[in-house]
Amino acid sequence: MTKLVLTLPVTRWERPDHGVTLRCDMIYDMSDPLVVTMSSGDAGVLMERRVLARDLLSDGLNIRTRAGDVELWPLFEQEGEPDLVCLRHGGGTAVSEIPAEPLQRWLEATYALVPPGAELDDADWHRLLQLAE
Repeated sequence: MTKLVLTLPVTRWERPDHGVTLRCDMIYDMSDPLVVTMSSGDAGVLMERRVLARDLLSDGLNIRTRAGDVELWPLFEQEGEPDLVCLRHGGGTAVSEIPAEPLQRWLEATYALVPPGAELDDADWHRLLQLAE
């Protein structure tokens, strides 16, 4: 199956005066087309791994959105384009800032592979029903 990976710096703010820049990998795997896996860390040490709905991440580029314990919202430049996407999860106060422009281009590439609404077109419903029984 095809995977698309985006590696970019993400700044994690534990406090307003203390931000740490970490390497973040966004992974889209066509075998699980509804989600994006986000792994961040420093110096080869995985610090955090989150699985996010692809549509939630996309929505967070434009509006404040929330699902479960994950909240996303955009920060806009003066020209009105999103500059950063902020991510908070688990009800905590830490906020991660993700550069919006590379994220938006990468998400567009994932939607070119699997268009919105087509994520379950290739699902083996018979097999899934058997597993559920």
